[in-house]
Amino acid sequence: MSSLHVYASRFSLIDYIAYAWLVLIFFMAIFLAIVLVKKSVKLAGLSLLFALIVLFAGPFLLKNTLDQHLRPIQVTLQSQKQLHFSDIFIVDVSLQNLSKNPFSICLVEARIVQKSESTLKKILYKLKPLRKKTITSNDELAPSQSKELQIVFDNYNAELPMDVLLDARCY
Repeated sequence: MSSLHVYASRFSLIDYIAYAWLVLIFFMAIFLAIVLVKKSVKLAGLSLLFALIVLFAGPFLLKNTLDQHLRPIQVTLQSQKQLHFSDIFIVDVSLQNLSKNPFSICLVEARIVQKSESTLKKILYKLKPLRKKTITSNDELAPSQSKELQIVFDNYNAELPMDVLLDARCY
């Protein structure tokens, strides 16, 4: 089940209202561009550019804003260990529900990236991690409750110095 499908299937009333506002702003900007085209081509072009920005960037920004304010979750790396007798790397993670609502499903993503001191290389390594794995937890997570999870990477031998980056989305 994809992350987008999980997200869309758990929309709340606030999600529907926020996305409806986004669509309304898009159509208002298009309408404004049509009205302004006779008076000022430059203003019509700016209005059209704004509509395109709303169309393409709006849903991503809106999802991130809604997740930060309605569904805050704290994900913490508890430990990471490479087993010596096999090529298995284990990441222990702690999730804490910081919202006022319970979560029924959580998607936790762990990315193993090469360690670097350079800011540019860190960004590049985040875009192309060495390994990436997402697990789904269907256990309910009540407000202020914590849960421990384990992410296991099979067939992984850590030869390079590395960092583990974590991300969680709960609905």
